[in-house]
Amino acid sequence: MNYEKMSEEQLKTLISNARRLLNKDAENQKASLVLWEAGLQLGRLESTKERRPPINYFTCGLSIGDKLTFSASPDEDIEVYTERTLYWRGQEIHLTPLRETLCAELGIPNDANKYWFVGDVSLTKIYDDTYGPAPSRCDLR
Repeated sequence: MNYEKMSEEQLKTLISNARRLLNKDAENQKASLVLWEAGLQLGRLESTKERRPPINYFTCGLSIGDKLTFSASPDEDIEVYTERTLYWRGQEIHLTPLRETLCAELGIPNDANKYWFVGDVSLTKIYDDTYGPAPSRCDLR
């Protein structure tokens, strides 16, 4: 079978059918091979999709000095420093390492950007309003 010429939807259907066969017959080698090869091609398709741009606070309508709130620790003093960085505890820092540090300090899950707000608006909403919503992801489960 030539998986490279198949559409994403065709690959998903093929994977779904191969899973059904494997659920009936766990030893079905052909279904296992189809599932593996189609999954590889679907992964290749997904990896070629364009990544969303890194956040630019100015493009999102924020200005130097605007306050961000980390909802799990609202007393932290965090503000926009440049178009791509924040200022926190006397240092310039990007959003991801700041989130990782705060989550580790607080012992909470590092769940992407669900904790960030500007006023009462989530940073995710601001980002999506600026750059468009995230593309849906393929569920291979």
